[in-house]
Amino acid sequence: MYTTRNAMGNIISGSYYELAINDSAVNHMNSRIFLTSKKSRWAALDYFRLRLPLANNRHIRVNPDHDVLFFHPAHDIRDINILAAILHDIKAYDPRDQGLKHLAILGDTLFPDKQPVTGEVGNCGSNRPIDSTSAGGAGKITLSHPIAQASLTDILSTKLRTLWCVQKMFTRTRVYGPGIYDRPVGMPQWMETLPMLPPLSRLGISHLNFEWIENDPRPIEPDIGNMPFFKDPRQYHYNWKVIEEVLGVRHVTPFRVFACVFSELAPAGITGHMTEPTGLELRVRQLVESNRQMEKDEWERAINHWVNLMRQIRPLSESTFDESWFRERNVMLDRDDMTAIGMWLFPAEAFGRVDDHNFAEVYHSYKMRAKSSVTPGLALFDLSSLTRIDLQQFENICCGNGQSSRRNQCPCNIKRNINQRYLNLYRIVHPKDSRSRFGYPPNFGQTKHLYLSKSSDSLKSHTYHRQR
Repeated sequence: MYTTRNAMGNIISGSYYELAINDSAVNHMNSRIFLTSKKSRWAALDYFRLRLPLANNRHIRVNPDHDVLFFHPAHDIRDINILAAILHDIKAYDPRDQGLKHLAILGDTLFPDKQPVTGEVGNCGSNRPIDSTSAGGAGKITLSHPIAQASLTDILSTKLRTLWCVQKMFTRTRVYGPGIYDRPVGMPQWMETLPMLPPLSRLGISHLNFEWIENDPRPIEPDIGNMPFFKDPRQYHYNWKVIEEVLGVRHVTPFRVFACVFSELAPAGITGHMTEPTGLELRVRQLVESNRQMEKDEWERAINHWVNLMRQIRPLSESTFDESWFRERNVMLDRDDMTAIGMWLFPAEAFGRVDDHNFAEVYHSYKMRAKSSVTPGLALFDLSSLTRIDLQQFENICCGNGQSSRRNQCPCNIKRNINQRYLNLYRIVHPKDSRSRFGYPPNFGQTKHLYLSKSSDSLKSHTYHRQR
């Protein structure tokens, strides 16, 4: 590995992974943005300057300055060598030799069940994914190749600007029990302001527009003060800091870590019994309605469980339990203005720090509650973007500079329209010959990741986390 050069003359990893993407996203990159005129093509190629190779001799163009690459690994692929290879290759295909600036990973991507390097084991007891040389402090990460080691250290030190640690809430819906299997036991909670994210891989979505709101304007305080997680979110920031320490990373540019929190829209609504709709927008609307019904059922179950529990407890005490008052107090209202499709973005330090006193609690606690006094940002997804891009926008909007008699050929207008926010769905797969050569199981490395793109206008208003 790390001996092959690409067409640009740069060394690439030559690793045992391939990138793949939905055909719709590939077709989008072959749209009229690139084919209308020479000027429009030049503007598009300048913006989408990075040409990433895909499986089956395809490619896709991305903007590494604005896009956030989201790795969503399968169970078997939590390996820092793959992260190093992909970041190295992205940089190798960048004509400006800059590479990716914004990375998103699942919170437990690299260290699923234990604190990195020290080897502290959680309940699952999985094998530690990286080597360490000490048992009580930072050790040394040993990657598969010296070029990978040097490249990853350089990228994390000088290129990467933001890291998004993405984590789904420990709930099937926005309703948290308690039920017979829920811990810790507490009052029922309906987190109506918790953002929801569609199961993009099951919907077949290739891109999704979104707006990044710096501070969520909704009344979110009750929900961010009591959030159920399967693992302590303080792990995310600490794990990454350990990686940086053992690699010798020293940031020379501003760098931020965000904890991205959401509840997945109930996938039961798109399996089996659901009628196939005519368009993706309708499809998601049906999914939202299906999720709402599931939440109502979950809420009723939680209230009934609590009522039955109080009936058993109260006879043993002198106090009385007013069931009608309790049910009336916990009526679930349908408030559409509280529903958000997207993610919360917390500064990673919002959940607190990890130290010697709370280390065991952080890494040995499961199904726990966390709170934040920091108002998160909100990545708010636009459902209208689930339909294909409306090419009529190139006919109807022009920058007014008079550079073209045809509005859709104006290069400034083309630049305005391609410089948008969208989210694409990818997979990372291992070729069959690599699986047999290395002895991987048939489903090894089936990885989904997404990339999110910010517009330059939004970048200007959010310079604290998007430095150019």
